[in-house]
Amino acid sequence: MAKGVGFTGIVAVKRNPNAWGGAAVAAGALDGIWVNSITGSASTEVIESEEIQGRATQVEGDNGNLVVGVPLAAPLWYEGLEPLLGHFFCLAGAPTTLDTSAKQHTFKLKDQMDGFFQTVAYEIIKDLKVNEFDFVKWNKLTLRVSPGRATIEMEGIGFSFSDASAINTTTTIDTVTMTANREAAQFRQLLVRTNAQGGAGLGAGDALHVSGFEITIERGLERDFTTEFGNKTSEPLPAAGTAGATKVSGSFAFSNLISGGTGQNAQLVAEQIAGTLRKADITLTADTLAGAATQKFQHILYLPKIKLEAAQKPGLTGLGRLGWTVPFKAHHVGAIPTGFPAGFIDAITWVNISKRTTDALA
Repeated sequence: MAKGVGFTGIVAVKRNPNAWGGAAVAAGALDGIWVNSITGSASTEVIESEEIQGRATQVEGDNGNLVVGVPLAAPLWYEGLEPLLGHFFCLAGAPTTLDTSAKQHTFKLKDQMDGFFQTVAYEIIKDLKVNEFDFVKWNKLTLRVSPGRATIEMEGIGFSFSDASAINTTTTIDTVTMTANREAAQFRQLLVRTNAQGGAGLGAGDALHVSGFEITIERGLERDFTTEFGNKTSEPLPAAGTAGATKVSGSFAFSNLISGGTGQNAQLVAEQIAGTLRKADITLTADTLAGAATQKFQHILYLPKIKLEAAQKPGLTGLGRLGWTVPFKAHHVGAIPTGFPAGFIDAITWVNISKRTTDALA
């Protein structure tokens, strides 16, 4: 008897150009990603019977809506996550060339997300069972950088599920390959810079000495059960009111209070109380070259306007480290801050420099 333990196949994500609710697409070359975990789930809700029927126990309920979700977690690879990022941000385009072989992928938050989804498939029992989620629309992304590797977490809303698909089979899943570079971003490669939102361009003196960084982007989507698909959701749509807005939030973590000089953070206490606005960029730079001469693999996050939130203030806790956190929310701007690239006005713009030559949305 085969068991779902031991070796399993690679996880594949593939752009699904079909209309929501149509057919899945088969994954293949360069559609594979390395993940730490993927816990896709599909379950039919039960509508309980509340009728009085002459016995102490309930009769069986009715089948309700099919709820499908796909959370995954992975190291932040410098190359290979472009399709995931592209289908979350929904605005990418053909990469530009830097330093001969390096390719810059620029991901911006598209206001209209209709039509951007992927098929997700992975072998759960080697050569016997493939889990396939025919349509997945990504609605949440979290990046965490703490001592060790940087990690990325994604959550998606799905349409339906099969472990006996005729499209992504145990044969086709073996054709899935990954990009060549498999270097993961690490904490030691992190640079955080921030200064006044209306001030000069960011420079070396604006670096913060952080012990951790986190950012979450939520798309504000919800399942939409209509008569279109019965118990299956129509393409997810923004929630009503401000709940449907895309929200960008994060935090800087510090192990010490530093006043004056490079790495200082003490000024953030007064600025949070005063409601001072800042801008920031977050850079992770690989050890290896993506270009022919000087350009290395990178992830760069541009935040043109951040507002510090109710911070955990430094306190006296004995002789140990202070350890404190400054949360923030990021917002779009009307005018590009000094030193930011042209057009980077969204609450966040994500640049990924790798050797992948194709459009992340292709």
